[in-house]
Parts: sequence; structure tokens; C-alpha cells
Amino acid sequence: MKTASIAALAFVFAESFYSLFSVNFQTFGLDAVIVIKTLASLLVIGLSYINHRGLIIAEKLSNLLTFLMLLALS
Repeated sequence: MKTASIAALAFVFAESFYSLFSVNFQTFGLDAVIVIKTLASLLVIGLSYINHRGLIIAEKLSNLLTFLMLLALS
């Protein structure tokens, strides 16, 4: 997925989230644009972190299986 499409999806999700809970944000005096951009940024960062963790786990599993395969062959 391209970077721009990820950002666009995150922005649309943040706008939808804000429209559902805008009353709660407005009571704190927060501007809508700042809240939406912050939510979109946190969403991209959070999903990137989850993806990174998954890659680390998959890499370790792949290394373990390769080691076991080589051990079985020897």
C-alpha cells in the first residue's frame, strides 16, 4: 500500500471518529483540525508499530524453522 493511501485512510477514519465523539473533544477546547490530524498520525504510528512487531516475530519464527530444517538434514 502506498504511503499517500495509508495517510488518506487514516485521515478519513480520524474524521469519522471525530464526528462521532466531537462533543467530548469540544468540551476541552480543542480545535477540530488539530484533533483529526493528531488522531490520524497516532493511527499510522500505532499500526506501523504493530506491523513492525509482527515482522520481528515472523523473522524469529522463520529463523527457528530454518535452523530446525538444517538440523534435521544434517
